[in-house]
Amino acid sequence: MKRSQLRETVFKLIFESEIRDESLLEILDSFLKRSAEPMESGEQYREEDLGFIKKYLQGIHERESVIRETIDKNMTGWVFDRIGFVERAIFKCSVYELLSKEIPIEIVVDEAVELAKKYGDEKTSDFVNGVLANIIN
Repeated sequence: MKRSQLRETVFKLIFESEIRDESLLEILDSFLKRSAEPMESGEQYREEDLGFIKKYLQGIHERESVIRETIDKNMTGWVFDRIGFVERAIFKCSVYELLSKEIPIEIVVDEAVELAKKYGDEKTSDFVNGVLANIIN
């Protein structure tokens, strides 16, 4: 799978965690069990794809307090607990990537904005872009 598709899967799993109010590790465990079965398209996740997803979810779980603090400090007039599940999931994934400094900033922001356009409402992409710009600066 392409990295952007894997990031979208990570986003969906974080979203699931937020909606269900379950830990990322519980969601990851459930996902790994489900991923043993072929997808609707007949595809299966490759080991390297699963490794990417595991690395992200475990990393986000381990650094959650730093990630949330970073998000909270850079939102004007908002706090993390008051934003929507879509925004929470996008921010957790993208801030993890920004803090890890493994992915170029432009890619992180572009993919976060694309997820916001796809899954959020009409203002989500501007909000995500603005908060990420604050974090980067």
